Amino acid sequence: MERQFPDVVVLKILSFLDVQSLLQISQVNKQWHLLADNKKLWKTLCLKRWNFCSFSDEQLGTKTWKQFFLNQVGQEHLMTFTRPQDFACRQLEDRGRLKFIAYLSGSGISVDGQEKSIICGVSIRQILCAWDVLKGTLIWESPIQLCCIICMTTLCQRHLAFTLDSDNTVKVWNCQDTDALAAVTMSKRGVTMETILTKAGPFLVVGDCVGDIYTFTVPELKSVSRVHAFSHEVDRLLCSPDKRYIFASRFKGHICPKEIASFRLPDRMTTPTYVGSSNGSTVIFVNDKHLFLYTIDGNMLYDFQDHKDKICHLWVDPVRALTTSMDHSVNIYLWQKDDHFPYLTHCCTLKCGPIGVTSRCFATKTMCDNRTLVSLVARNNYSSNLLVYSLR
Repeated sequence: MERQFPDVVVLKILSFLDVQSLLQISQVNKQWHLLADNKKLWKTLCLKRWNFCSFSDEQLGTKTWKQFFLNQVGQEHLMTFTRPQDFACRQLEDRGRLKFIAYLSGSGISVDGQEKSIICGVSIRQILCAWDVLKGTLIWESPIQLCCIICMTTLCQRHLAFTLDSDNTVKVWNCQDTDALAAVTMSKRGVTMETILTKAGPFLVVGDCVGDIYTFTVPELKSVSRVHAFSHEVDRLLCSPDKRYIFASRFKGHICPKEIASFRLPDRMTTPTYVGSSNGSTVIFVNDKHLFLYTIDGNMLYDFQDHKDKICHLWVDPVRALTTSMDHSVNIYLWQKDDHFPYLTHCCTLKCGPIGVTSRCFATKTMCDNRTLVSLVARNNYSSNLLVYSLR
């Protein structure tokens, strides 16, 4: 007679298994098959693999955590083995010189492969625009704003964009309606802002010129709190990849962030021009044509030599790293994990499309999601190109 273990015992055993073992053991019998599909098991695996995962059960919709995990791994696997010929390149409609761009849809993980890739940007004409990147079409633009927009951020999980202008007014946009959903004018000059997700919901955090940090509800922009952080302006707000923590810093005076590690670079290296990280254990930085991956305590893990010209931009998120070189090439790397440190795998190298890119042009930002890659190429003081690469 076959002995049946209590479900709670089996689930405890399954919680120690990796994905491959969990999939294999689900074929043992009907009971273990049902238990191996347990939502908590797969949600834990998602959080372990992607510690920035901030999806809720409601956002998954009809998908399960198991489907989400396998789909995301499949998309990353696909990106790993892409070749330049697998991408199609197009230019989005020119709206004049763009100052800012950001994904309005998720730029990291996705629930399935059917979501649209939407980006928004702010032009020097003080117009906020949104594009459907896969279709290559402009889907919305705001009226001309009377004051100069000095800062923009997005909350991809809610498909909202936020602007801060020279009149100290913060606005929230859904990039569908003509007018902003809400607006609030600050008493002091705003400098920087970020969005954050908590169990209580999403919030907007704004730092001002006198060192105060304000928190507002989203999308109503109702004041929640005001904290005096520094004696001078808050120069930068940086949100953690999971959108749960905000780091504030300023570069003046005697107040400094707490030092958690330091190491000396080899004498042959100059000062890094760009620095990024996927988590707290490794750091990636640019030095001329080289891309270096170091542990946080100074051990070099890899020296990537995939660039023929100087690297002029680095973009890092918890899934990928992108570099843009002066020869208009874009290198795509994917973060992987082993038992010790995250490491990077080089996927492929793309060349900017034949859309009038010259030696006088330069890429000011390159970013991507699971379906598209967008590069902002400045042509002169009055115009820029948005180049979109999508998998065929």
